[in-house]
Amino acid sequence: MLDGAGLFDRASMHLLLVKDGHQAMSLCRNRTVDLAILQQTMGGVSGVSVCRALKQGPAAPRIILVLDDRDAPQRRTAAAAGADGVLVRPLEAHALVTLAAQVLGVATREDVRVLTRLRCGAAQSGRQMIIGTAIDISSSGLRVEADTVLRESENVIAEFFLPGSSDPCVVDCQVMRVERGEVMYTYGLRFLSPGADLIQRVRDFVTTRQRPA
Repeated sequence: MLDGAGLFDRASMHLLLVKDGHQAMSLCRNRTVDLAILQQTMGGVSGVSVCRALKQGPAAPRIILVLDDRDAPQRRTAAAAGADGVLVRPLEAHALVTLAAQVLGVATREDVRVLTRLRCGAAQSGRQMIIGTAIDISSSGLRVEADTVLRESENVIAEFFLPGSSDPCVVDCQVMRVERGEVMYTYGLRFLSPGADLIQRVRDFVTTRQRPA
């Protein structure tokens, strides 16, 4: 189904592939998953059944259901199961990445290059300033590239200017994921108690910048 999986990498979306519906359900219940992409027909248990079960549980991920055909009853069934988005086979990779970005409320890597300052360390001993680049922005956090090492679970203060705005966004974050590249590190930062104004500003930015990958 995911012949265009490289598009997800370029959009800064990282995939975890499973072999059947049971494995998909187990993964979503035991790990933090932002988005589950489920086929209507899966081994072991149907995508609709997995969707319904996950949506009835705590901390359910957003879910895209890939249906076998376009008939209205299938769409009604998907909606009743709690699907956040629906596509129909045969699947077009660009459409899937675009819908995934819309469901998650994020902009893709090509759309975002925002200078970001990260302050880390204890205030009493003097905070270290790191300059990085935000490559993904959502109302829940950032993905930032930098050449400086940060530790997973470390708390930092992020400061960044959204394009077209002269007012900085300043928010406490926690490092949730660390990826080491050949030259740069990429950090997944989760916002800690962001204000309503910041969340709205980021949502407005994502809405205006979002384009097909």
